Amino acid sequence: SLGRLTFAAGQWDASADAYGRYVALNGPLADYAQNRVGNAHFSAGRYEQAATAYEAAVRRPDVTAPVLRAAWHGLGDTRARQQDWAGAKAAYEGALAAAPDDEDRAAALWALVQLSQAQGDTASARATLRRLWTDYPKTGPAYQAVTRDADGGDPALQYGRGVTAYQRGDNARAVDALNRAADD
Repeated sequence: SLGRLTFAAGQWDASADAYGRYVALNGPLADYAQNRVGNAHFSAGRYEQAATAYEAAVRRPDVTAPVLRAAWHGLGDTRARQQDWAGAKAAYEGALAAAPDDEDRAAALWALVQLSQAQGDTASARATLRRLWTDYPKTGPAYQAVTRDADGGDPALQYGRGVTAYQRGDNARAVDALNRAADD
């Protein structure tokens, strides 16, 4: 589609316009196109327009679960860029509720961890990180949290960190974290 081609080329205005025209036609993928309008505006740094597009995608009566999760997540990223922490948290929680699978649920939790860290809310970040590593240790976002040392060396989180590293085949990190958990 023209929207996809112009998006890939970094032509944000043309992409938003092409996807917007498809939304106006109300075709079978209009929910997807509405979300992509948000992505184009976000990529261009037009956060208010991105938020409006994502909110429209979330409110569509024909929105599918994957698009709903993506739109909520995009809205969370947008609100975080605007430093609207409460709006970002609500949107990421919407993404978590709409997530159709473990990978998407883990992505929403990882976003909530990073949001809490950005606000300096260490207790909330650690609680969410514990949930991420306990409930979804085999996922990409859980492993991303391991590789970015998201736990800040918290001894109470080392077991979850070790299990996640093990699940992803990172034996060196797994052994290190599990040894630290055993020493605690």
